[in-house]
Amino acid sequence: MQLNGAFWAAIRGFQMNSHSLEALLSQDETTTQSLLNDENVIQETRNQNPKLMNFLNAERMEYLIEVITVFPSNDADTKRAHNHPFIACEMLSEPSPLHETIFNTPFLFDKLFCILKEKHLHSTLSGYFSKAVQALISKNSDKSIELFKEKNVFEFLSQHLYSKSIVDIVLKILTFENSQTSLYLEERKGLLAMVIENMKNPNSQSVYFAGYILNEILQRATDLNSWQDLVLEILTVNNVEEYFKFIISGSSEQSVAAANIIKGYFVLNCKFSLKSLLLENPVYKCFNKNIGDINNKLAMPNENKILGTSGEVHEVLGETKLKIIELISFALKDKSDDYSEIIINSQILTTITSTFFAMPWNSFLHNSVEGIVILCVSSKNQKLIDSMLYYSGFLNEMIKYALMPDPKHRLGFLGYINKIANYLKNSICEDIKSNLDKTDKWEEFSKNYLEIRNNFDNKQLGELKKCESSSSESDSHENDNLKSINQPIPNLPPHTIIPLPIYSTQNEKVEKNETLAEIVGKKIEEVVGHEAVFADEKKDQEEEKVYEEVKKIDEEEKVYEEVKKVEEEKFYEEMKKIEEDEEKVHEEEKKFEEERRMIHEELKKMEDEEKRLSEEFKVHDFDKEEMKQEEKKTIVIENEHQSKEAGRKGSPIGQYIRTFSPS
Repeated sequence: MQLNGAFWAAIRGFQMNSHSLEALLSQDETTTQSLLNDENVIQETRNQNPKLMNFLNAERMEYLIEVITVFPSNDADTKRAHNHPFIACEMLSEPSPLHETIFNTPFLFDKLFCILKEKHLHSTLSGYFSKAVQALISKNSDKSIELFKEKNVFEFLSQHLYSKSIVDIVLKILTFENSQTSLYLEERKGLLAMVIENMKNPNSQSVYFAGYILNEILQRATDLNSWQDLVLEILTVNNVEEYFKFIISGSSEQSVAAANIIKGYFVLNCKFSLKSLLLENPVYKCFNKNIGDINNKLAMPNENKILGTSGEVHEVLGETKLKIIELISFALKDKSDDYSEIIINSQILTTITSTFFAMPWNSFLHNSVEGIVILCVSSKNQKLIDSMLYYSGFLNEMIKYALMPDPKHRLGFLGYINKIANYLKNSICEDIKSNLDKTDKWEEFSKNYLEIRNNFDNKQLGELKKCESSSSESDSHENDNLKSINQPIPNLPPHTIIPLPIYSTQNEKVEKNETLAEIVGKKIEEVVGHEAVFADEKKDQEEEKVYEEVKKIDEEEKVYEEVKKVEEEKFYEEMKKIEEDEEKVHEEEKKFEEERRMIHEELKKMEDEEKRLSEEFKVHDFDKEEMKQEEKKTIVIENEHQSKEAGRKGSPIGQYIRTFSPS
């Protein structure tokens, strides 16, 4: 569980601050450099330590900005070159009063943005700068935009779009939605115009990132309140015409960036119809106007060649052609305008077909073309289907390459051909099925290639049974034995003495009247019999060996299963342990939350007690004031009484009263 700065600020009074940092802040001679050497300075910045915030005034913050914007000298130490820039960046990226100091101190703001005046930005420093500036925008977007306008920051940012860090700042400005007063549409549209102008920049990185920014805005459009104004700025007639010019005659980077922008338009139009926003759709008009030139660009041969792993030299497709094919695919998905009619008339599907079969090893191309075929078939537009499958020659080429006898290598697009053929074969459209039946060699392709490939692809690996393998092995041994038995008997020369067998019984004696031919015949029968017996014995031995091997394999499998079972038990035990540990962590988190709640309750009680005491002190002070007033009143009454007494004694009536009054 990650704890943010608000939590640490809430219990600031109950946590122990870093003693080393406290000691540093208590010393008069402490500098910003020595402060950055403390390991707790980032955490204390998150905690918004009051002493640290008071210490980092505008003068001391100058060093923080310097280390993230100025490249260190050659003789700088490791701390200045590596440690201090990272720590300073982390401190400036945290939500804290430091941001207000930058906003309210012009020379700090100027020092921070002086990095943009450099001709070429260092990648590391621009990363630190980007993180700090994005934190400033998040802190106060209104004040940030006002200062950017005043200091002409937008123009400086647009000069450095080759840097991903600066691109992140530009995207932050163009997509922010947390302003309290204004959306700053004019300022953002002005910055957007500068980004579009960068499409003409000779720097390939600037062109790439300009296209990236515009495409990002189109993709995030529905998440922005002001998306309509930004989209209108991107898709003005002049801008769209420029995009198509880049696709046709621009550099490779310009073509790819422009194609991505048009692709982004198609994606946005599928999510949210732009017809009400774009009364005269410039994309449709320019697409219709330039489709012929786009087709010529796609058909143009590429001079770049590449040597494949098979030893053959292949033409390079290039990212531009791939993006054009993807563009056609996205145009077919757009149902708001009739792009399919434009595509049919342009015959660009024929060019796409030729490109598909000319480059058998480019999977990106094959995947895009497969999507186009499926879109055409699923559209149920017969003209579009005929244009893709028949007029372009796609179906005939597909059958030709699939039935090609003995190619040197299995061509890379054959897998996609299988998928497309199965999709067509299983189509529910009757027109497609009838046209397939009429297609030359479709029946042969379906039976002799597609069905075989489907059966082969649908086979599950590793299903050969042991008994089948053992029987096949025994059959092979038996055939070998039969071959040895059926060897021809050599011709015996005349007068050859053949040793007769030794008989163990009287019944087995050779009769005297037997001829040599009869004896030889008997001998041959005995030899053949012995060979047959030997073959049977050998076969039995081989079968026994196979059986032993099968038995051994079964035992090994049993051992493997036991080991596997033990490993699985261990694994489940470990998983159980991990779950228990997670449960403990969860319990600890619960305890921590409970402690935190108790701390908050204690804080509240202390605040209530403090209020009560202050109220009591007020009451006590009021009572004392009342007593003083009472004392004053008593003194006044006594004085009045005394003065009356004195007056009464001095008057004649008083004397008369004293004369007759009892003593």
